[in-house]
Amino acid sequence: MEVTPGGKSVWSWNGLAAFDRPPFADVEREGWMHVNSLTRLANGNTLISIRNFNTVVEVNKGGDVVWSITFRASVGKGFPATEGPIKGAANHEPEVLQNGNLLIALRRPHRFVELDRKTKSIVWQWQHPDGPRALKTNREANRLPNGNTLVSSQDRLYEVTRDGEIAWQVNAPPGGDNRRKFHKAIRIGPDGKAYGG
Repeated sequence: MEVTPGGKSVWSWNGLAAFDRPPFADVEREGWMHVNSLTRLANGNTLISIRNFNTVVEVNKGGDVVWSITFRASVGKGFPATEGPIKGAANHEPEVLQNGNLLIALRRPHRFVELDRKTKSIVWQWQHPDGPRALKTNREANRLPNGNTLVSSQDRLYEVTRDGEIAWQVNAPPGGDNRRKFHKAIRIGPDGKAYGG
């Protein structure tokens, strides 16, 4: 939903017309869709990450889905089995890069993927060298001006090169009730502005 500063709704989308069907209709894990990210694109459309459906959609101002990708996943912990060109589940924080590709965090296996939106094929991906379990609850990726990618995963932040090398990392202190210490990470430049994708 888009609202004015005064609280008036000026745009909304509920997804019923597109997704009230198998295998999505009966999903009930922490809500029906469990939307975890919305981005207004330069063309006026809205990019929506639907975690429970293993799906990302682009919706126009009239509420029509004009582009989508559903990832291939087996049934698991309240998620439906879904079909798609790329293996993955529980997508988080997709962003459209300047080159038009989509950068996204996927699980099962835990990795970060850049995909060509036209061909729906992977053009870059990173999985921790210690294996998929080293990236538990991976959440977000941001492409930096130097071509590296800043990623967050549970209690760690990594900057990763295009070749998959870890340029640096930050580990959160152990302890505390919340094991998910890093949900997002944004690089801020000397001018105080966030670096864009």
